[in-house]
Amino acid sequence: MTVYDEFEYVCKPGDTFESISKQFLLSEKYAKALQRHNQNHARASDRMRDTGQLVPGERIFIPQTYVLEERYPDAIPKPASPTMPATFVAPNGSPPLPPHP
Repeated sequence: MTVYDEFEYVCKPGDTFESISKQFLLSEKYAKALQRHNQNHARASDRMRDTGQLVPGERIFIPQTYVLEERYPDAIPKPASPTMPATFVAPNGSPPLPPHP
């Protein structure tokens, strides 16, 4: 059993998991993991367990990011890999010809 701290938050009108994630975890990327965490939480309401939807007055539980990363890694988008500009190398290994005017 892992022990960790979490913050209890009471939802307000207009709250979404994206907005709560951005406010408390400083990134929207944790929204889906935060939703799953709350659906599976021992203190989740029946509505949260069934639908995963926020309603004003709903209590949700916000752990530190490492908890979400360990438990729900598939729900957190990975950063895009930097791409290198394409370069051309001729089949014989010689450099490409300069463009024609």
